[in-house]
Amino acid sequence: MNNKGFTLLELLVVVLLVGILGAIALPQYFNVLERQRAMEALGILTAVEKAQVRYYALNDSYATDFSNIDFDLRSNQDLSDENITGSSFQTDYFTYKLEARNITATRNIGSFILTTTYGSGEDGITETCCTALGDNADICEVINIKACS
Repeated sequence: MNNKGFTLLELLVVVLLVGILGAIALPQYFNVLERQRAMEALGILTAVEKAQVRYYALNDSYATDFSNIDFDLRSNQDLSDENITGSSFQTDYFTYKLEARNITATRNIGSFILTTTYGSGEDGITETCCTALGDNADICEVINIKACS
């Protein structure tokens, strides 16, 4: 008799191997996604920080409203072509809040907060730090940003 196909044992071994590979690969995949999202937030934080430095040079204070800085920021949550106004706006992954001395980016699922404080570091250099929340205590290490003190 010429039977073609796989035995139940062969199928179970393949399913077990795929499960093991998935258990190893999925956490790494999610870490890469979080790192990419954090880098997007850092890009916005850096651009806003540079705009704040320019604003400070002209006004001797930092802006607390996005409409006051020379940075064309549009929310992807809003389909209109209007620039962002007010002290906060939201994207798919982060909520940004502009304050007098810093800007914060809070992850919408609540796992971490990135904060850029203007001119507070050594020699007045801007500092960016990370605050991890809840079960995601290692996210700051994953995205390679120092923890806020």
